[in-house]
Amino acid sequence: GDLLFYTNASISYNSQARHPWVVVIDAKTKKIVAASEISEVETSPHGIGMSPDATQIYLPAGSAQPNFVTAADGTRFKGGVTVVDTKTLKMTQSIATIDAPHHMQILNDEVVMSDAWGTKQILFTLDPADGNKMTNEIAAEPFGGLPYIGFPSPDGKYVYMTVRPPRDSTDKEAWISRVNISDWSVERVADVGAGPVWTAFTRDGQFAYVTIGEEDWVMKVDLQQKKVVGKVSSGRGPYGAVLSPDEKMLYVVSKGEGGHGQRGGTFVAIDAEAMRLIEERPSCLAFVCQADHIVLSPDGTELWID
Repeated sequence: GDLLFYTNASISYNSQARHPWVVVIDAKTKKIVAASEISEVETSPHGIGMSPDATQIYLPAGSAQPNFVTAADGTRFKGGVTVVDTKTLKMTQSIATIDAPHHMQILNDEVVMSDAWGTKQILFTLDPADGNKMTNEIAAEPFGGLPYIGFPSPDGKYVYMTVRPPRDSTDKEAWISRVNISDWSVERVADVGAGPVWTAFTRDGQFAYVTIGEEDWVMKVDLQQKKVVGKVSSGRGPYGAVLSPDEKMLYVVSKGEGGHGQRGGTFVAIDAEAMRLIEERPSCLAFVCQADHIVLSPDGTELWID
């Protein structure tokens, strides 16, 4: 009957930690029940993932350098995934990657999926049942642009990715593409605007809500018709988003993404059917902070926001 919330605590944004931590919170009592410094990691992981059986924790340890400094070789992001045992909160494995892992998610209750900063290995899967062997990987080239974040579709047949134009392009229009899990082929689905970030799906897989960081919008995309069917203002630089259990409300973290300051954003509630902004409130009242991600509790009564 326990319900636990796992998060990482990184070393960017003026954190006082020397290395990233894994923190375990009792979601019912709202108390920290365990925490551990992962001293082997020198970078600043952005996301966190778990194996389907919840025995292994995955840190995309190849995220930013501390406080986003540039290393001597000119890179700001590094490769690698760090695996941590759930019971001991100690590192058990370090997995080398070509690009810099960004977010970790579960795909089809079988494998752990990661998107990554880079060009050669921007999406890959690890098999927890086979020593976390890398089972699939794909480069950026088939997307025709710069893939950003990947999201499994509700039916598990696709991974949808937000994609920005190539760096040398004068066109700012970005799009979402989908990767067919059966053969890892790529199909461009719909143009959505400049700087798309997060994607949230209705459970039937018909609609996707995409946050557009550079233009302060959320786009509603009909995935069957492959076109945008709705648009609503979201607050400054939206990032993470999640649907309510009845799918009537879309909750968005307006972080200040896309060159909009990053700090001092807002939490936004949107009528997902009418695509109408219902409420916007400051993310922090007493100080300037920055939220990125938003998670719905299993019972649908709480939003957990970092």
